Amino acid sequence: MAKSNTTLYEYDLVHLDEVADLPVKVYNVRVHQFSMGDVEDPEIYAAGPILDWQESEAGKWVMKHAVEKPTLQQTIDHYTMGYKYLIFAKLADKDYTFWCLKWGKPTTSRDIY
Repeated sequence: MAKSNTTLYEYDLVHLDEVADLPVKVYNVRVHQFSMGDVEDPEIYAAGPILDWQESEAGKWVMKHAVEKPTLQQTIDHYTMGYKYLIFAKLADKDYTFWCLKWGKPTTSRDIY
């Protein structure tokens, strides 16, 4: 069966809204990313940009509204011979819409996992 272009892995879990007691879609969204050159200890050097993002308006909002604690992924950036860091947050349906309108860019399949 061929995958449709409209299937963007819309949600990876459904949880119950405590107020309305209704199921809510939860989107796993890349909310921040940054790159770093080749350094000896990348985790130490990555702490500064991560903290700066957490103290920004978008970071505070994500930390408050995420369903679970946001996750950090470190990958090797072969193009720059350094590292790429991606921060993912699971956002409920209405919070995901707010994120896209305020900070998000047009959603592509690379933004939702």
